[in-house]
Amino acid sequence: ATTGIMIALAAAGLLTIESSFPVLLGANIGTCITALLSSIGTKRVAKRAALIHLTIKLSGTTLFALLLSDITVNFVQRISDNPARQIAWAHTIFNVINTLLLLPFAPLIVKFVFILLPQQDTKEEKDYSLALDDRIMETPYIALEQIKNDISAMGHLAKTSFNYAMDGFIHNTPSRLEDIFETEKKINQMEEEIVLYLVKLSNVSLSLEQREVIDSLFHIVSDIERVGDHAENIAELLEYKFSNKIIFSDQAISELQDICSTTLDAVHISLESFHSEDENQARKVIAIEDRIDELEKALKRTHIKRLTDGVCQPKSSIIFLELINNIERVGDHAMNIAETQILDT
Repeated sequence: ATTGIMIALAAAGLLTIESSFPVLLGANIGTCITALLSSIGTKRVAKRAALIHLTIKLSGTTLFALLLSDITVNFVQRISDNPARQIAWAHTIFNVINTLLLLPFAPLIVKFVFILLPQQDTKEEKDYSLALDDRIMETPYIALEQIKNDISAMGHLAKTSFNYAMDGFIHNTPSRLEDIFETEKKINQMEEEIVLYLVKLSNVSLSLEQREVIDSLFHIVSDIERVGDHAENIAELLEYKFSNKIIFSDQAISELQDICSTTLDAVHISLESFHSEDENQARKVIAIEDRIDELEKALKRTHIKRLTDGVCQPKSSIIFLELINNIERVGDHAMNIAETQILDT
């Protein structure tokens, strides 16, 4: 607003670039107040964003005031003799040059802000920090893009939890059990917050296409949460297996590695297809899920044969079959996620 007023005054012949440039620099600092006020009552990550904004503007203003002020004024006077255009050019040059100069120092700026607002030993900081903000619902496109990022983060947690559970089962190491159970709590919390946000977002003015996207996001969130549930189920089976000293044969472990690797590929590719909205990637998951179904049937047949041949312990039978069922269900949920990216489904 200040810059606009100065341009209007310059157009009326009441301001020159020399007298307005210091005010223009001050206005760039003043605009940070909007971000700082907006961050009041928000999560710590939002406060850090506001502080980064302030740091960038203060750094740029100091740099221009001490070193680049005369250079900028002389430059805009060469490219235009209109005072109003000179102010507009100066404003643009300040922001572009400031961004280019400070971009390489982005990691240092982030570290500086973390010194001002350090990491806290709170649930929000330790577990996750969803960037859901009711205020961006006024721009549904931005809100949808942000919530997709948060859903992707939730998917990554579910995939990691499933990977930990299967790795522990295959190597008979329950060291990750606590991590898996804690991750499942995080996933459930994220699902609750994301679903609530989607409900709120569905009540604002949206296009038909945006409403269809929100409908698909409800299903994706549910499928991701179910992947986390199955990871927890597998962790509980691992806990029982370890505490009761149940041993699987080498053949059974080898078969588990095969179906686990295939299922992890399905989950990974389905999440990638969701994040990148890639239909070709999504179609790969459909083929992988068919392979998972084939492996499930084959594993059940070979397990029954080992059981009848006395190769494996009878008490391991229920655990093995339950494990295979959970893995196959993870594959189903991966396929459900992928199918949301296929246009003709």
